[in-house]
Amino acid sequence: MFLSDDGGKSWQQSSRGLAGRDILSLQQADNGALFAGTNHGIFRLESLTGSWVPVKMILGSMPESQTMAEAQPAKSGSSKSAVANKRRSGLAKTKVPAEAVISSANAPRVRSLQIREKTWFAATDEGLFISVDQGERWYGQAVEGEREFSVVNSYDDGAVTLAGIKGAYLSRDNGKTWTSVVLPKYVGGVYSLTSTPGALWLGTPQGALRSADGGQTWQYMLGGLPRNDVLEVVYDSVSQRLLATALHSHAVFQSKDGGKSWQSTPKAEVSIRTALNYKGRLLVASAYNGLLLEQAD
Repeated sequence: MFLSDDGGKSWQQSSRGLAGRDILSLQQADNGALFAGTNHGIFRLESLTGSWVPVKMILGSMPESQTMAEAQPAKSGSSKSAVANKRRSGLAKTKVPAEAVISSANAPRVRSLQIREKTWFAATDEGLFISVDQGERWYGQAVEGEREFSVVNSYDDGAVTLAGIKGAYLSRDNGKTWTSVVLPKYVGGVYSLTSTPGALWLGTPQGALRSADGGQTWQYMLGGLPRNDVLEVVYDSVSQRLLATALHSHAVFQSKDGGKSWQSTPKAEVSIRTALNYKGRLLVASAYNGLLLEQAD
């Protein structure tokens, strides 16, 4: 990992503890800690001068005690003590089965991380992993029978979108239940599923598709977009526009009319994978040639 504290003018490497692992996704928690999804597990960095340490990844569904603690935090005072005593009493009577903790060497490939206030998500090749304790423990399992996922996105309204090689999935309750998205027959794979104001978007090898009815029906979208290999469509809330990228494109596509028409930025010298708004300018990640920042007007 490389980091900058001067707006990207200079960079320094921070990879101690990763043991040569590749970082595939990166997120920062509210407390400043960094979390990296690597080709072997999730790692945490508490201080920029410290070392990366692996977090606990567990195969299996999250225990009910974890979800209850996340949904109903203990109250202060005597009530808190009563809850603690009740939990200890219950634990004494019921033997808790051992958790299937994954070793760092055998940890899954983590392609995408999403950190929200309470629930965190990780898309891996061994299922969707979820944490509700600020990244201390991650529990993973299949979703609708599928385990290999590439991209997960979560939103303020509790929606979560999940994409894998074989399909896409949608949750409206913060990952508690899932619905498989019915794809048009001509779609041969999925790069991404994203939620934007008023619509869902699919990035596929066959191009971009838009749904205005929650994924029940899909419309093939052009209007300036590439016909094939649209990687993702995301909403830039600062500039109130849609941003799209394509597999072999050297430009970013922008729309301010909900995706009806698109305008291309000037082409870069390298292909572009992702784009976001950084202080009013586009910051993009190339496939293999680092970051690029849009020139100021």
